[in-house]
Amino acid sequence: MNTNSPLVSVLMPTYNVGQYLAETIESILNQTLSDFELIAVNDGSHDNSLDILTDYAQRETRIRVYTQPNQGIATTRNRCLDLATGKYIAWMDADDIALPKRLKKQVAFMETHPHIGGSSVWLKTFGAVRETVWRYPTDDKTMRSLLIFQPPLVCAAAILRRDLIEQFNLRFDTSFRVAEDYDFWSKVAEHTQIANLPEVLYLYRVHTAQITERHKQNLQELSYRVQARYLDHLQLQLTPDEFNTHSTLNNTLIPDQLRTPEFIEKVDQWLQKLQAANQATSIFPEPAFSSVLAQRWFLACRQLSHLGWWAWQRYWESSLSQHFHIRSLSKAKFFVYSVIGKQKV
Repeated sequence: MNTNSPLVSVLMPTYNVGQYLAETIESILNQTLSDFELIAVNDGSHDNSLDILTDYAQRETRIRVYTQPNQGIATTRNRCLDLATGKYIAWMDADDIALPKRLKKQVAFMETHPHIGGSSVWLKTFGAVRETVWRYPTDDKTMRSLLIFQPPLVCAAAILRRDLIEQFNLRFDTSFRVAEDYDFWSKVAEHTQIANLPEVLYLYRVHTAQITERHKQNLQELSYRVQARYLDHLQLQLTPDEFNTHSTLNNTLIPDQLRTPEFIEKVDQWLQKLQAANQATSIFPEPAFSSVLAQRWFLACRQLSHLGWWAWQRYWESSLSQHFHIRSLSKAKFFVYSVIGKQKV
């Protein structure tokens, strides 16, 4: 690493976010850690994004701006990686806000945890949704177990060691397009431990123009490709019905039409099949993997509380219930709603 290189390269793919971009850039310039470069790659925006980036780069030497014809998020992320020179790589979505101590605290964590190759933080949503804190698991074993269902962290708020990226030539798969971060972090987890800081240091803006909103169906289909790799590692050949069950459990919210006793039986059978497969192959760490499965079981049963006492009893009948410690408040709500037959919990 060049001795003149910054400590952190903040990488910001940019596409048509002119109305939010200045606020995002200011949130990086206002970081309490000042030893960074901000690399922005404009991916063929047709709004005023490039003008805003250029204006800031003329006034601030730490900002480097590049532009290209539109090539998509995965290709743009890879170009950002190629341009980075810092010891650490920190991602930043061009429409979000980094809280002032984000970089300082993330770097401090990585410096004191040399066995961690990549980490992220908790975040708060804002914008076109009610403000919600997303609390992700913080330990490596739970996070890598969660990969069979969903990404265990938010890439936009993540930090990585650049030497790890170079050592294993880690890049975003351009065939994934909108699920590139899920695929990328599943590969990162093959080579290093990962973590989340249990602190809100990032504000995640939700609006209808963002990629995840415009391509939800495609995102879901591409996510299945990542999950299929893990299911193959577990030496499982899925039936179409099992595939549908697993894909439903990717999101913790079960569609109303599937909140039936018949579906919950399928969930129990499938989760226990996953547990047995892992016991035979040792792909995921135990007991973390069983705990992740048991949490999915609890969330599924809780959504059937409109069926009354049956939902409460059915949850405890499964051996999966032995692997998940329910917080007292969540347990009490589930019990009460089952007694009164209330659907939403």
